[in-house]
Amino acid sequence: MTKRTRQMVAVAAAIGEATFNEIMSGCRRRPLPLLRYLVAQELLKSGYSLSKAGAELNIDHVTVMHWMNTLEMIHSCKTYKAELDIERDFLRWIQEIDS
Repeated sequence: MTKRTRQMVAVAAAIGEATFNEIMSGCRRRPLPLLRYLVAQELLKSGYSLSKAGAELNIDHVTVMHWMNTLEMIHSCKTYKAELDIERDFLRWIQEIDS
């Protein structure tokens, strides 16, 4: 796992009040899946392929594809306000790391 990925997972853990290991575990307890989705999304934005993003998170590339579809659904549905708030906070923290 790259330093950048470790930083993103650490940010996700802080926002989601979870541990690094919980995020990497594959546990489906909310909001852990969303936090993994957000890390995967940032990896893809950074130029990672589906396979490389999956390898960074120890998952299959098809799972990353599924997550991207899930994020699109979350954006299109107003009942996911808490998830959208988490996404907003994650992206803000990532921007601070990048600057």
